[in-house]
Amino acid sequence: MTTEMLRKLIPPSRHVILPFNLREKRTFHRDSAQLMQLFPDTKRILFDSYFLVFLLGSLPPKPWPLTIA
Repeated sequence: MTTEMLRKLIPPSRHVILPFNLREKRTFHRDSAQLMQLFPDTKRILFDSYFLVFLLGSLPPKPWPLTIA
């Protein structure tokens, strides 16, 4: 099943819960491939140990998530 097919089957969530802890050392770099698939058209992700910033080519359809944990 392709990622696009999964996006159509799974409705958007207001609260995204990740299967890993970003505050653990080196977790962000190890699991960044999963984060890149979180939103369509993700170009880059930045993380400074407090903020997670997604740089997107275009915004995903609404409703947008309120939190990512």
